[in-house]
Amino acid sequence: MGFLILNHIITIVDAALIMYFASKFLKIKKTGWKNIILTMFLIMLINTTAAEIWGQGNPIATLSMIALGGIVYKIIFREKLLNIYLYFFLGILLMFVAEATAVLTLLPFGITPDMMHDSFIALLMAGFISKSIYYIIVRFGLTRLKPFKGISKTLAYQIILICFFNLIIIFMALWFYKNLQMPLIKENVHAYVILTTLGALLFSLGILSVTRGIIKQSQKEAEWLVQETEYKRQMFYIKNIEDMLKSIKAQRHDFINHINCIYGLLQLNKPEEAKKYIDRLAKEALVFNNIIDTGNPVLSALLSTKIPVAERNNVQIYTDIRLPEKITIEPIDISIIIGNLLDNALEACVEMDHDDKSIELEVYTRSNNLIIKVKNSKSQLVKTDAVHLEGGFTSKTDKENHGFGLFNIKQAVHKYDGMVKFEDKGCFFLSNIAIPMDY
Repeated sequence: MGFLILNHIITIVDAALIMYFASKFLKIKKTGWKNIILTMFLIMLINTTAAEIWGQGNPIATLSMIALGGIVYKIIFREKLLNIYLYFFLGILLMFVAEATAVLTLLPFGITPDMMHDSFIALLMAGFISKSIYYIIVRFGLTRLKPFKGISKTLAYQIILICFFNLIIIFMALWFYKNLQMPLIKENVHAYVILTTLGALLFSLGILSVTRGIIKQSQKEAEWLVQETEYKRQMFYIKNIEDMLKSIKAQRHDFINHINCIYGLLQLNKPEEAKKYIDRLAKEALVFNNIIDTGNPVLSALLSTKIPVAERNNVQIYTDIRLPEKITIEPIDISIIIGNLLDNALEACVEMDHDDKSIELEVYTRSNNLIIKVKNSKSQLVKTDAVHLEGGFTSKTDKENHGFGLFNIKQAVHKYDGMVKFEDKGCFFLSNIAIPMDY
């Protein structure tokens, strides 16, 4: 009876230690104690049932524990199943390392692994040593190991597959421990136990070391990607700032000519002409001021380059931008989406043969979604169907080098699991985009 109770206690401790290992990387700390206790109970129930049906250390029992335990973690902690199984496999490998170390520690005292299946004292000593080693490794040995955020799905599958093969080695070692009473093995039991345990232990440590190296390399690659993205973002800002400076320099260069022109009109006694000229200059200055007041640096920089182009082509741009100070969408992606939308809209307006040319841009948030709407005038002679809109459409004759605007927009939107809808309404074109945002 005492032996059975001890086995149940070890099962509970195993479940708690695996959860402690997973808490280093998963979002377990953010959940309440009720969920943690419920998870502990379910995992203990699964482990106990599997052990009763197939036996302790049985491959089917272990794989069943991993499979069902992963589902429990998925439901309660709402983590990605792939990440859960990755941590489960690594946690079990680490558990075997601790248990193998305990076996080697007790062997000089005449306590062999097969005795742990029958002797209360042997099981108690092995359990205490192995669980203590496991806790110490997790508590003090994994302090510098970050969550595997840089791990791709392909790499995670590869690590799980490697760990699975390592489990086969572990099962072979467990089978050996259970059959130490065989005559061939019994004669040199200590030598066999040491060689088998060391072999499995070194193999497991090698797998853990290689996995750690892969994880570190992946994390470095993820950091490099972040740095590359930051560099592109800075280059984007620099480019648009340079464009703004060029615009300011051009205005300064033309300022004297404007003053001379106004002065000349007044000297010629043409105040009405001078007034019209001043009105046009005031409108240009007002356009520039509106760009500064968009409230978003990316859109401000972007519109500062697009609106002057529209003005030169007699295209009226109306903007309604209502954004919070911080949004989770990358500035580069915003520039790709809105920049290409405005480029396509300008292209459509320029090709029109009448003066009623306009572009309406709306950007706002609704129900945790970034909404982007563009409505632009277009020639009714140019028509596009759904098939063209699904790919990349251009009205230019050089189709091989154009038509990438819609494709680039979709790529950027789908990166955030957003939705895109384009509609040709004859005399105008509608672009509707919704992108989920996490605050």
